[in-house]
Order: sequence, then structure tokens, then C-alpha cells
Amino acid sequence: MKHMILGALLALSSMQSMALGVDKLLIDLDANGKFSASEKLTVYNDTGNDKIFVTAQVFQWSMDEDGAMKLTPTTDVKAFPTVQTIDPGATGNFRVRYVGAAPKGEAYYRVLLKEVRLPASVKNPDAVTEAEASLQVGISVTVPIYVSDYTNAKSALERVQLEIANVSGEKILRVDNQGAEACDY
Repeated sequence: MKHMILGALLALSSMQSMALGVDKLLIDLDANGKFSASEKLTVYNDTGNDKIFVTAQVFQWSMDEDGAMKLTPTTDVKAFPTVQTIDPGATGNFRVRYVGAAPKGEAYYRVLLKEVRLPASVKNPDAVTEAEASLQVGISVTVPIYVSDYTNAKSALERVQLEIANVSGEKILRVDNQGAEACDY
């Protein structure tokens, strides 16, 4: 039991030094390619001491009946490279590109970035405990990707209607997006 607790504490203490950052909260891609069919995503290694390996996978994003996020593997969006090493304090760039057919309205994806640490046995095989001998997955981050065909897109002012309603004595702002894309204005 002591060894299990010690192993868990060692794993937790080593995970505290993991730090992965990204430069975007979301990515907008144009399926028609006239605006932007690809986007650069910069990843930061803020650990200070260790190089990290970052993997990138893209999934189609939807919600199930209960409102939980559902991620399905896709080939419509590519992230490259799929794996890269980032030195301490440095950055690495991934290119996210839409290669599928133009969607009707908007399509939703997420790029999953995972920080992976090599086992300590790879660095120094003679001085490693059992807890340190396995791969460690650090921080995982997903960045939403919105794909639209902007050829015939209406401006937000043309497709969004605002109304101030009085409900039970309180003023409520109702927003109705009549377009086929998400609106972030």
C-alpha cells in the first residue's frame, strides 16, 4: 500500500512541472479556401527544464442527446506535423488545414493536443523507479475549429436579430441567429 501511495505521489509531483500552452482559443477555417483554409497553431513549452513531445489529432465535434461532447475521428481536417518535440521555453507550430468538401452551413471539429513525457528510463535507465518507468501524459488541450464556406456568407448584422423582452419584470436580451454559422460578434 505504501508503494502505491508513494508511486501516486511521485506521478502527481512530476505532473505539476508539465506546462503546455496554445496561442488560440478557436480556429476559423474557410472550406472554399478563399479566406483561410489553413491556420497556424503555436504551442508553448513552459516547463523550464524538460523537452516535451506534443501529439495532435483532429476530431469531428458534436454533442450527444445528453449534451456531452462527442469526438469522432475525421479525415476532413489535418494537423501536421502530428508529433513534435518542443524544447524547454520554446514554441512549436502545428498547421491545421481543412481538406474536406464544403459543408452546408458550418462544420465543427476539435484539435486535441497532448503533452507526452518519455519514461525516465529512456533518460537514465540505471536510476529509475517503477513509477517513473512508464509514459506520462500531461496536459491535454482541445481547440475548437469552425469550418464554413464563406462564399455566400451573410454578415452578422444580416443574420442575427436582437430583441429586449420584459419577462416577469426583468429585461432579457434574446439573440436569434438565423444563419447557418456560429456567430461570435
